[in-house]
Amino acid sequence: MSELKIVIAISDAQRGRQMAVLLLDTRWESSVSVVSSVDELIQFARENHIDAIVIEESIALSDAVDLQSRELRDAAPVVILRGPESTITSGEWIRRGAADAAPAEESTNVLFLWERLEATIERSRTARRERRRINRRFRSLRRAADTDPLTGLNNRRYVERLLNSDRWRRDRRSHVACLLLDLDNFKTINDSCGHDAGDRVLKTLGEVLLASASAGETAVRWGGEEFLVLKAASSLAEAWTWAEHLRRQVELCEFDTGDDHLRVTMSAGVAVVPIDELCEGTVCIADRALLLAKERGKNRVCTWPMAVMVELAEQIESEPGLTPEQRIDRYLNAIDGFLGPAQRRCAVHHASIARGIALGIGGAMNRCEDQVLAIAEAVAMQSAGRAAAPESLLARSGPLTADERRFVAENARLGPEIAAALELPRPVVELARGGAAWNHDHPPGRLSSAVSSPDLQILAASDALAAMIEERPYARRRTLDRAVEELERQPGATWDPVVLHAVRSLVHNEKLKAAA
Repeated sequence: MSELKIVIAISDAQRGRQMAVLLLDTRWESSVSVVSSVDELIQFARENHIDAIVIEESIALSDAVDLQSRELRDAAPVVILRGPESTITSGEWIRRGAADAAPAEESTNVLFLWERLEATIERSRTARRERRRINRRFRSLRRAADTDPLTGLNNRRYVERLLNSDRWRRDRRSHVACLLLDLDNFKTINDSCGHDAGDRVLKTLGEVLLASASAGETAVRWGGEEFLVLKAASSLAEAWTWAEHLRRQVELCEFDTGDDHLRVTMSAGVAVVPIDELCEGTVCIADRALLLAKERGKNRVCTWPMAVMVELAEQIESEPGLTPEQRIDRYLNAIDGFLGPAQRRCAVHHASIARGIALGIGGAMNRCEDQVLAIAEAVAMQSAGRAAAPESLLARSGPLTADERRFVAENARLGPEIAAALELPRPVVELARGGAAWNHDHPPGRLSSAVSSPDLQILAASDALAAMIEERPYARRRTLDRAVEELERQPGATWDPVVLHAVRSLVHNEKLKAAA
């Protein structure tokens, strides 16, 4: 063997030095150190590389040394020098963790001692090499078992094992986002282009996810065309924004199917929980948000609070014999327990003011009563949807970022979904849908003939005026007169003259001025 480093733990320092001299006389290129206690031995092992440790039995017994402790086990193999009257056999010392045990009198036979040390060191090195080989093989098999062969992402088995471990509980970050993603109309791709084309789409999406996920984030093929992402997120708005950027990236991506290129869309459900509460149930609530996205038009990102809002509306819908106004009141009462002060102000106070403004504008335009009521109820639904945005966002005292404004606008799009779930009259649902689109990146699309541009302008004006004349954390409150002036000068707005004239008449409406 090449140069070896030996340390001897022995109570008799002089005898220890004699052993070291004898050993070095035979192997001058090696090094031998002597310590007199287990504490010294452990400290020496921490600071130096050691090939073998020789411990006198009396020290091992008096210091109650644990030969299987990590400090000694990882340092080097241990050889025990048994005393002349030892009652502990060599086999017993080996069971306790020693690599070998020799009679103390044989320590004077230097050649014999070196032979035993070399044999012990070689066995230890062989065992370590074998353990490393087994560990590499185990890790390789584990990676294969935890990896989806098509996309190269982790698979469902990996996540289920991860959620049952304590890894996330040891994470210093406070919250984690669970995002469940699903390709829209994927069966159509398989049916029209073949399964090979579908596999290429899945593989490409896997590459997009791998490129988008940062270190410490987990991207998973959950099953079929569903994917899961676990990532740190400080807020629901941050998680929604990440998923929305990914949705847009997928929407713009051209997927190579072999014979052609096609575009696909993706829906996503988002849930954010404290990191120590992450469990399989978190995936379930993200799945409910995904189901809402799929049922409400696809190619969108919905959050768990959005799903809760719609589910509560569906429960109200099941109660027979209620008028639309009663359904709305029941719904507002049902969600009240879930709302913070800013959310409640949005769902109730803002909705009430906007509803009164809509009635005032509609009355000034001599619109029919049913149509004016439909507009008023639609603007109330739009406010109720916006209340699904997080309390921390709606209560913020400073201005919102562009992404946060988009998130609030996406929650406003929930208004028509709530109206539909409550089974409100079709004009209300259509107006709410048109109003949400008016304030969002998406175009209004095809609306029924019962919805006209003036109707949408009444709705948009009512919502904007209500926002300006109510107290908000991030903007000062305007008087009704000033709000009307600002609405007229709104950049890029082209108001119908009749609607604008009706809006101007509001400054003489004493009831509205008192409410403002």
